[in-house]
Parts: sequence; structure tokens; C-alpha cells
Amino acid sequence: MTHEQAVSEMHYRLCKFLLQNLREIGIITADEESECRQHLIREIQPFIGVLEGGLGCERKSSPE
Repeated sequence: MTHEQAVSEMHYRLCKFLLQNLREIGIITADEESECRQHLIREIQPFIGVLEGGLGCERKSSPE
């Protein structure tokens, strides 16, 4: 994992944690949390997080 991939993954995980907390305290619904998480996956493109979104792996460039 490159540094950029690690940073993207960290940003995704922090945002996902925030969304989860907002849902748990009743500020957003489960559907809104899911929609926001999908948006995060598209925007941040986390290295490992795409597996949670049910999206296929999309790489901008090959490390080889």
C-alpha cells in the first residue's frame, strides 16, 4: 500500500466512523448513512474500503 492509499483509507475510515456516530445518535438515518458512505467511496477511493461498498476494484494506475 502506498502512502497515498494509506491516507485515503484513513480519511475514509474516519468519515465512516463519523457517519456511524451520527446515525447512532439519531441525526441521520441508516439510508442516509449508506448513501453518504457510497459517496465517500466514490470521492475518496479508499484502497480497502471499496470492498465494503460492493464496488469492483478500480485502480487509476498499475503499480507494476
